[in-house]
Amino acid sequence: MGARKRVMIRITALVMAASVSVVGFDAAASSNLAPFVDTLYSVSASSNSVLAGKDVMLSATTSRDTTAVKVVDQNGNTLAESTSYTEKSGRRVWSIPVNLPEEGMYKLTIYTGVSYGYCSFKDIMVEAVSGIKPTITNVKVSYGVLSCSVAEVSSISDARLEIRNSSGSVVYSDYKGEVLGAGSYSVVAYIRDDPAGLASDPVSFTVSSSEAEEAEFIKLAVQIINSNEGAYDTVVANDNGALSVGLFGWHAYNAHDLINRMKELEPDTVEECLAGTNLLYELSLSNEAWRYKIPNATEVAALKKLLRTDVSHRVQDEFAAEYVSTYIKSGRNLGITAPGALLYYVDLHNQSPLQAKNITKAVKADGKALVLDNMHSYALANSVMGQYTYRRNKTYNTIKSMGFTS
Repeated sequence: MGARKRVMIRITALVMAASVSVVGFDAAASSNLAPFVDTLYSVSASSNSVLAGKDVMLSATTSRDTTAVKVVDQNGNTLAESTSYTEKSGRRVWSIPVNLPEEGMYKLTIYTGVSYGYCSFKDIMVEAVSGIKPTITNVKVSYGVLSCSVAEVSSISDARLEIRNSSGSVVYSDYKGEVLGAGSYSVVAYIRDDPAGLASDPVSFTVSSSEAEEAEFIKLAVQIINSNEGAYDTVVANDNGALSVGLFGWHAYNAHDLINRMKELEPDTVEECLAGTNLLYELSLSNEAWRYKIPNATEVAALKKLLRTDVSHRVQDEFAAEYVSTYIKSGRNLGITAPGALLYYVDLHNQSPLQAKNITKAVKADGKALVLDNMHSYALANSVMGQYTYRRNKTYNTIKSMGFTS
């Protein structure tokens, strides 16, 4: 197939066939297959294209009789074998990584079998090429932060996003979820380590003035809560009966939702970090599984490793903005308009939504203005929040230092 080189893999066609006989395999082994014929339902590939040096993941769905799978090329070379699978709806799902190092068209045959040998197969045609142009999809701006997908990669971290302003100047050469100011932009994607270095077509988007102002206010609120809660990799194993994790100390159910969001975006990263623990299985269950979850030392270490990754930082930033936006809306619905008082309410709400509302209602019931000083004095007098004098004073002084007096 020519000289070896770094290439990309493009899935160009699927050609399927099935049989209970196998060409090129041990006839003596095959002769014993009659009572144990397995069923190969389907085969697929993880992506239309992947970089060489990274795996194209082939998937096979079989009956529960199947005990082994192998992938063979058109020259009879065995490229991969697997005896590991997951059970799903009474069937077995096999994931087989295959690397194609050279340019050309490959006919890959996935064989499946039982203990006596291989008895079913399907073919898939795969082309290895020198480069591919990425495609940007699902562009969205939320709280001043751009999110999007790149069709050719399974994980957005495998792509580099370049943000340009309306004059074409590069604002971010490797965008990682920073808050954008008001203006018109375009995003261009590159697949990391692609030797061809091909760029996607640019996709335009805008951030309005109101979006930018709200994003900056949310950013301040996030900073205040972060200073009181924790860092990206914070894990408290037993926080009032269950774990809490991350910037906002997401607790129990919310911690489960947070980690599952990471798993949706980058399953390989999450599986690698949490391998060898029971956490992966628990993530496949409802968030009720973590209602009373107290991780052991091994699980805490695995969670910390995951919480330090890029996908964790991106998801935590996204969750933080979403949570704070909800808190702000709650405060405004109660009649709080003064920015300092609203920031103070946001931190109260993160501690206790009920007490945040009770304090606000108490200020209003006494006919006083919903301003920072009144919110603070009533919080200190509250039977619950008054127990957190250090945090209340710290939050009050931080907001004052930001220049907010009401």
